[in-house]
Amino acid sequence: MIEKVQGVLDLSLNDPEYLLDANCLIDPYNRYYQMSFDLSERFWNRLKQLVTSGVVAVIDKVKDEVYGKNSDKLDLWLDEVTNTIIECKGSEGIVGQYKQVLQFLQSPDCQYQQTAILDWADEKVADPWLIGAASHLKSTIVTFENAQSKKDAPWKHPKIPTVAKACGIQCIHLFDFMKKVGHF
Repeated sequence: MIEKVQGVLDLSLNDPEYLLDANCLIDPYNRYYQMSFDLSERFWNRLKQLVTSGVVAVIDKVKDEVYGKNSDKLDLWLDEVTNTIIECKGSEGIVGQYKQVLQFLQSPDCQYQQTAILDWADEKVADPWLIGAASHLKSTIVTFENAQSKKDAPWKHPKIPTVAKACGIQCIHLFDFMKKVGHF
């Protein structure tokens, strides 16, 4: 299990198999599993169990994108898992991989427009941090996003699956993840 040591998580104990994208918290809450519905309790409890056991993790940048912007109940759920949230800047490995993601976007072979590079250059944007964390921790990213088509390049906005694949990181759709880990 991941433990917090002096305010920073010790990632050396057990790296999470999966990292959640913000849309895997926001979309289920808004579209499928609002916490006010009894049937959604199983989804949120199972996800919490996976996070607290260390199989799944949430990074601080994802929490920042979600917290205070959607619902009090989703904020309370995040409060319940706060002691397991990975602090990206507390890990030199994650920071290093984050920088490599940004360098990739700026490479001449990359098929992103300047607006894409500027979008992800903002330290508050969770996506490049998520890819950097997944690279460092050898985790799979769970997201609702789809990869971009090569025929649409050069792209205006980066998408996690496209950049992650170029960086050697696997992504899985939330519903496929739910089937794979089971008990949802």
